[in-house]
Amino acid sequence: MKYFETQWMRPNREIGTLDREEREHLDQSVSAYKKGEVVKILESFHRHQWQYFVEQTRATAGRCQIANRLPASWPRNPNMQIRVEHDVIDSRSRMMWQRRDDMKLRYHRQVEDLEHEFVMPYGTWQWQRQQVFEAVDQSGVLKNSRYSRPGHTMEGLKELTEQQRYDHRHNIKNLWPIAQKCHCWVVLDSWCLDDDLVAPVTEKVLYPVFYGIPFIYIGGATQRSQLAELGIRPNDPVRTTARSVTEQMLYLQTIFRDPARSQEWQDQQGETIQHNITRIVKFATQGVGW
Repeated sequence: MKYFETQWMRPNREIGTLDREEREHLDQSVSAYKKGEVVKILESFHRHQWQYFVEQTRATAGRCQIANRLPASWPRNPNMQIRVEHDVIDSRSRMMWQRRDDMKLRYHRQVEDLEHEFVMPYGTWQWQRQQVFEAVDQSGVLKNSRYSRPGHTMEGLKELTEQQRYDHRHNIKNLWPIAQKCHCWVVLDSWCLDDDLVAPVTEKVLYPVFYGIPFIYIGGATQRSQLAELGIRPNDPVRTTARSVTEQMLYLQTIFRDPARSQEWQDQQGETIQHNITRIVKFATQGVGW
């Protein structure tokens, strides 16, 4: 079986416009599909891109592989077999769990040991993430927090190399001491809060789960659905807009600044943290199972 791997996202470019360049790129997938190749769409794609792909292949039987389930309202080719496979969660969970003896879980977190209200890694610039980051940053809620953004990392470097950015074995160890000093981790997932995308949950959510610390999650509609399907539970209900995320963090900040309330909040997170750890153990030892 021959696979045609393709990336429909365009770095620093709007997608879903179906301009000539984008149609020509999508036509490569259409051509491969009609030749009998399995079209494997890496990461995320836009509703308009998918609609174009379905329209161009409607009368043809074939196979396609994607990283998350299609929303029920999106069009489908009845002759197309669609496989959902998200091997990033499996592989990253295995890698992290192999390091469990190097970074022991800390039970009964004490607020007097915590220095930062939030830790929020950003990563590579993306339009969707930038909209959330700007709203949160402008609120002032990150004043007593550790966070990265394009051009600046929590390690104090001006910019990471491409190899460093994706070296998760290195990153999981470097971020561990920072994680142990924060009240709450903020998972600012890739392509977040864009409900016109099919986007997978990324390995970013595994960091706080592996560390055994509370976290909140910022992701789009398909990511929120996949997170629930994975059985991973954020420590505060998921919000769906940049404004509501900002309000959520401002509210949590009032808790973190009151030692008694903050300790009570930390103590209440144990059951959720333990549950999430069982999920990463399952992914590491048995796989996601889709």
